[in-house]
Amino acid sequence: MKQKLYYIKNETAEKAIYKNFENQRFSVIEKDSEPPMVLSFFDDKNMTDEYEYVYIPREMSKKEVEGRFEVEKQCPMCGTVTSIYLTDEDMNKYSWYSNSRFNRRGSGLPAPHIQNLFPDRTEEERELMMSGYCYWCQELIFGEDEFLLMTEAEFSMEPDHLIAYNRADHDGYRWWNKWFPQKGTDGNQYMVQEMNKFSAYILEEQLGKGISDIPKLGAYYGAEPSEGKEYHLYCEGTYCNFHVKLINRKRSYNVYIYVYETEE
Repeated sequence: MKQKLYYIKNETAEKAIYKNFENQRFSVIEKDSEPPMVLSFFDDKNMTDEYEYVYIPREMSKKEVEGRFEVEKQCPMCGTVTSIYLTDEDMNKYSWYSNSRFNRRGSGLPAPHIQNLFPDRTEEERELMMSGYCYWCQELIFGEDEFLLMTEAEFSMEPDHLIAYNRADHDGYRWWNKWFPQKGTDGNQYMVQEMNKFSAYILEEQLGKGISDIPKLGAYYGAEPSEGKEYHLYCEGTYCNFHVKLINRKRSYNVYIYVYETEE
């Protein structure tokens, strides 16, 4: 029988739920009589065969989980089985909810609203109970990322359209970045805000763990590294277009964000 390791979402990363643990970047683990331990997968070490992993929402402790009923839901999209843990009272509510949805189908009578039955649960947990969609697929279906990264540019990158570029370097703790104006924004504050928001999206959200995230980000979007170990991603914004160059060479781990005018 495999030892159970419990994990929760990282308190500082809303998007730290992934389909499996090979891509799980933020993991807080609890063992019996030991302090929480952070598991890192930056070295691509596969731990899934050594332990049985159990997801716990961030507001629940291991002790609370062990005293509850386990309800397994299979995702209709990817087939992943995800467990949710319910007290006796919650289990009665959930059974009533499930039976009401089934028995009242076609009767014209409304089923109880799951948000009224479980107001203290997260939206992700309620969606899991209601539809069975796992946390990963919920992110794909309901996620509202403002920026969509692509591996091919669908906009002009002529030098005379270059507004500015941002160079970022990592010191082992955080990214340091600086903007270098080229053509300039001509005082357009909407353009400036989008540039800063996109820069934060790349450096803080996508590359939050530093240079180890560079090849992961490229691979996640299907970008092939060049001979010089560079990945290229592109994004069409509302006021600007973006070209992201990720350099993964030894002693030259940098990120460049080039900003271009949108086509009229």
